[in-house]
Amino acid sequence: MKKNWYIICLAIISISLILFLFLETPSKKDDSTSMKTYTLQREPSLQMSGQIEPREVQHITEGLPKNTKIDEVEYSEDQKVPAGAVVLKYHYENADNLENNAKLNLLRKEQQKILNAYQNNQASDEDVIKLSQINKSIDDLNNNLQEHFISAKFTGYYQREHDKDIKIISAAEEIETEVTEFDYSKLKAGDKVRIKVLPLNKTITGSIRSVSLVPIKESTAPSKYKVIVEPDDYIQFGFSTKVIVDSKSIVVPHDCVVGNNVLIKKGKNNTKWIENAVYKNNGSYIARKDKLSVGDRVVVHPK
Repeated sequence: MKKNWYIICLAIISISLILFLFLETPSKKDDSTSMKTYTLQREPSLQMSGQIEPREVQHITEGLPKNTKIDEVEYSEDQKVPAGAVVLKYHYENADNLENNAKLNLLRKEQQKILNAYQNNQASDEDVIKLSQINKSIDDLNNNLQEHFISAKFTGYYQREHDKDIKIISAAEEIETEVTEFDYSKLKAGDKVRIKVLPLNKTITGSIRSVSLVPIKESTAPSKYKVIVEPDDYIQFGFSTKVIVDSKSIVVPHDCVVGNNVLIKKGKNNTKWIENAVYKNNGSYIARKDKLSVGDRVVVHPK
């Protein structure tokens, strides 16, 4: 009888231990351990391609009248030119024409005759009109007879294909590139950028000078906008570059968001709802800086 009592007690203890272990062991279906999460990271950098170009070009001989003759060229090919320096002298081909000089002398005599009449209060209204015409003719002839000068508008380099194609390219450089409508909101004038000079495999810094307000290629889809970038250091004209705009935004997947709120997981089993954690921009959910950080684990399809 005593032996049977020991067997019954042992059985009760065994059953109690089994129940205790069963209750204390976490279920494999526990939500806190089976949740799928996404680790937040910054949006990929925006990259744009372009070449180094002069910021400005002054076409020296463009627009000169056909009857002009270049007297002197002050600089040689590729020579650096300071702003304000005389780069070209020219005159009209008929500047030494005796006939033009004779016309000028005759006009001056008629001009003086009318001025004398005006001083003696003897000039008529017709004389006043005629004097205006004479003055214009004298100015035109003087313009033809005088030597003319063209100066550099900015510091740059002298370029000459031939006498009728002389220009100054600015020492200041720029990169002209473009961005699509989908990335338009990711950059603005004044933003700092990295510029990778492809032939040198070298990276320098720069900044965005301007982003066009209207598309430059309206006939294409998606729309594209002109972006002007200024490098901080000199780069050889014509070198290919890649402009890199590092993103500061953290994009949160749509399936992690419930009414601008997200559920983040901390440690193994702890979760916490973060309210008003994101805002929508151009179709994407962007994390608010004071709510979420890079490395946070947000729950996918939170309940």
